[in-house]
Amino acid sequence: MKGRRDRGTTTRQAPAKIAPLKIGDMILTANNRYQPVYAFAHNDATTNTKFLQIHTSCNNKKPLEVTGQHLVYVQGKDAPVIAKSIKVGDNFTRADGHGQGGAAIVTKIETVECQGIYAPQGIYAPLTQNGTLVVDGIASSCYISLQPNGDPQMMELNGYSTLPMMSHHSVAHMLMTLPRLVCMGGINPKLCQEYNNDGVAHFVQMAFDLSDWFHAQHWVVQLFLLALYLVVLSPLCLGALVWCKAGCCYGGWWIGLCWFCQWK
Repeated sequence: MKGRRDRGTTTRQAPAKIAPLKIGDMILTANNRYQPVYAFAHNDATTNTKFLQIHTSCNNKKPLEVTGQHLVYVQGKDAPVIAKSIKVGDNFTRADGHGQGGAAIVTKIETVECQGIYAPQGIYAPLTQNGTLVVDGIASSCYISLQPNGDPQMMELNGYSTLPMMSHHSVAHMLMTLPRLVCMGGINPKLCQEYNNDGVAHFVQMAFDLSDWFHAQHWVVQLFLLALYLVVLSPLCLGALVWCKAGCCYGGWWIGLCWFCQWK
């Protein structure tokens, strides 16, 4: 979730702003469970940027503010969609931590730009085990689309065809598999708290660079690389499923091995 510092999420203790969150804080995720923040994909207190301000029928809630490439859950869709594709009349999926979220109908969409010394500045993107979080009551992905054009929900092979079961969210979550293992497994947690001059985590910037290279390849090469990655990862995922008594997402630090946790 690339959100502003004044956006709200929910911790186990109480509602909280995104900006003061720390690694290890337990926050509400899209499946109404609390999970720890294991890293920040983007953590910059000074950046000014444009956001979509999406108003809903929930009059007691602030409008959702996200970048256009962010992924948000919309009812009737199998996976989160790119925010810039959302239209008036769409239904957001809400979550309140009690399983009684319901829907929030989009009533108005505006573009706002944060600038000036009195503007709520900064971009923050906390990462959780299953790649989701709740912002101002709306279920959202932790990620942005790595393919800015094309299908708003599913990845495409070099712009030609969409891939079944390979949504923008799924692919981003898969790319974060090794960082989750490093950050949550105690292998080298400091690597998860290092950022470039733009406030982007180094491991996220590497994922961006890899994605740019991947999208420049022929679709046959893309398909081969995806298959190879899954072949290597599948045995580790199977081990996670076998050993985790409480389900893929809630058994311990090593659940970061399992890239399909968002369906659990």
